Order: sequence, then C-alpha cells, then structure tokens
Amino acid sequence: MADDNPYQTTPTGLGRETPMFGPPPWPEQGGIPFEGTLTYEDFLHAQRLHAGMRGGFLLSAVVVTIASLLIGLMAWEGPRLTPATMLAFSVPLVVVALLVIRRHSYRQMWTASKLNGQPMMGHISDVGVELRLPILEARMTWPAYLKYKADDELLLIYQQPAMFNLFPRRFFRDDADWQASRELLEQHLAGE
Repeated sequence: MADDNPYQTTPTGLGRETPMFGPPPWPEQGGIPFEGTLTYEDFLHAQRLHAGMRGGFLLSAVVVTIASLLIGLMAWEGPRLTPATMLAFSVPLVVVALLVIRRHSYRQMWTASKLNGQPMMGHISDVGVELRLPILEARMTWPAYLKYKADDELLLIYQQPAMFNLFPRRFFRDDADWQASRELLEQHLAGE
C-alpha cells in the first residue's frame, strides 16, 4: 500500500528528500543566493517594518506617557481624583501595558513556529524564490507573492497581507547581491 502513495519521498543522500514526481529543483544558476539563520531580533525588526512602526513609535509612546504624567501632576494640585487626574494617570499605564502585551505576543509567535531559528538557504531569481530549511523546501514563483516591503536591513516578501518571508541583509554575500535582490523585487512585485 505504501507504494501507492504518489507523495512518497525518497532520500537523495544529499541531506534532503526529492519527490518521486514533478520537476527537479530549480537550477541554482542565475539566482542570487542567500544563507543564514533568523534571530528573534530579525523577527522583531520584521514585525515593526510590517506594522509600519519605525523608531519613532517608541519615542511617541514615551512622549505620551511623560505628557500624561505631567498633566496628572498638575491636576493633582487641585481637587484629588478628578476625571482629568484619573485619565492622565491611566494613559501611561495603558501605553505600558500595551507595549508589554505586544512584546509578549511577539515572543509567543516566535517560539510557536518551528521554522524560526532554523538555518535557511536558497536564492532569488527571475522565476521567484527558492527557500530551503532542514524541515522545509519551497519554490514560489512571483505570481504567488502580493507585494514586498524593505528598509536598509530587511526584505519582507508577502504571500498574504500578514504572511511574509523575511530576509536580513546579512543573508546575502555582499551589497551587490542585496541591491540585485531589491531590484528583482521591484521588477516583479509592488513595493510599499
């Protein structure tokens, strides 16, 4: 019965399995290679880039917290426990609580995925992206992706509005490969 399974795989002796059907893996020639292991810091950077939060978000949270505390202290001089005083003191607490909850949820997301922290390699080419990890192989052509986002240190390539592959700059051999990858993304996907 096991021989009837069209999805059965066989070891190649190269450290990965090859399907018994379908085309062989994409040729490595012509693609821009990448290799590395994602860190939790990469993941946090990707979450900030995805959400559109730059370094100014934390600064804004600090400014709002300090302003609320100052307003609360000024209101404290008058009658105690006025609505303004309670609001001014509650805003910083809410901001801090949201920051702590968000950071905790990111940690849970990081640890929940078996892919995070795994070494990965592959290449980006005119065809699409080939990605290999010890527990996963994927080849996705450009039509499978929606868009990309990039900054000076990270590329996010989206398959869905909130699902993306992330590629830190250090995964690429040099600045020329990093720039060529960005140019391929610009050719094939809408940037944000």
